[in-house]
Amino acid sequence: AELSYEITSQQEMLALADDIQEIGADAQVEGLQIEYGGQMFAEFEFPPSEFLGFLAAVLILLVAFGSVLAMGLPLGTALFGLGSGIGLVGLASTLLSMPEFST
Repeated sequence: AELSYEITSQQEMLALADDIQEIGADAQVEGLQIEYGGQMFAEFEFPPSEFLGFLAAVLILLVAFGSVLAMGLPLGTALFGLGSGIGLVGLASTLLSMPEFST
């Protein structure tokens, strides 16, 4: 069976995910396999390679430019671009209807 929910807050989603997993644990019988899917059950861990890549960029730019200010400008611009891009996608998904496969 497939369950669909329309939840607006992150807190409600996490609480509902815990409730669904408890119900699934109670329903364990031989021959039944329960799979959880969707955003509410996804767990994202920040990969250590992201931090190491950022640290390498800091060191390389610091050596190449020889100044903390000159090193910080490209990194700050990149982080600002990522943040504003993620924010605009979130805003667009709120204001515009998106196909189900894209969320």
